Amino acid sequence: MPHSNPEGELPHQVWTLEPHPEGQGWDDACFTLSMWDEINTLRSQLRTQAQVTLLMSQAVQGLMEDRERQRCQIDKLEEELGRLRGVPDGRARLEQGVEDLNSELQSLRRQVQARPREASVTALLHQELQNDRQLLWEEYETVRGELKLLRDQLGQQQELLLRQMADTRQAQGRSWKVLEQVQSDQEGHSRAVDAARVEARDVRREIDHVRAMVCSLQAQIRGDPPPRPDSAISSSDLSLPDSDSSWDVPSRETAMPADLQSHTESSTESSTEPSTSMPPVKGPQTSDQSSKAPSCSFVTSEWAG
Repeated sequence: MPHSNPEGELPHQVWTLEPHPEGQGWDDACFTLSMWDEINTLRSQLRTQAQVTLLMSQAVQGLMEDRERQRCQIDKLEEELGRLRGVPDGRARLEQGVEDLNSELQSLRRQVQARPREASVTALLHQELQNDRQLLWEEYETVRGELKLLRDQLGQQQELLLRQMADTRQAQGRSWKVLEQVQSDQEGHSRAVDAARVEARDVRREIDHVRAMVCSLQAQIRGDPPPRPDSAISSSDLSLPDSDSSWDVPSRETAMPADLQSHTESSTESSTEPSTSMPPVKGPQTSDQSSKAPSCSFVTSEWAG
């Protein structure tokens, strides 16, 4: 605790607190600022009281100096009184001087009696200041312990948050890997489905082409005119199956019946003969052949089934 020096001046004591660590929350910062404001207020009060104590000490020292001067003056007056007693003419003047001295002594005694009270008041003020400083120091120690506890709690919370962040990042990495795997599997499945659809479309076109050839061969066998291109079944009339449905594509050998294959072979042989050997086409035969034309569509629908 600071004490007054012999000259009566009180040394200035700097009250310091440790700086706050980085990363504290807003509530802790506000609490710390309020504590600093209270400490600054108490510090200003202590400075004011120290100034008052210093002034009172100076006043007491001045009174003591006045007392010493008055004692010197009393000694001088007593010496003068002794000299005056040796002179008979100055008796009246001596009595007057004695009365003055008595009155002055009375006033000095009253002043001396009043001065201890002032000194006791100063001592009480000084003791009160010391008690206040002791209380402030104890409060400072309490606040310091609370701040240390808060720092420890903040450190533990920070470590917990860092661990949670690390766990979250690991889980996020695993989730990203799973998502990338799912996306790659989905892309592979999509490519496989697209390839299957393209292959099915090509097979359907090939089947349509075979059907058109069969119809033209049947027409040549019966002597009918070749079918128009619009009579053939286009691949657009056939709906492609879904990617999940399973279907079998018949080959050319299995899809064509045996009698139809024999007719096809005979038609190819007859096509090699000259065209003049074919009999002329009559009107009734044309009507009969037109009535027989639906057999190609029947066979086509039968294959489609």
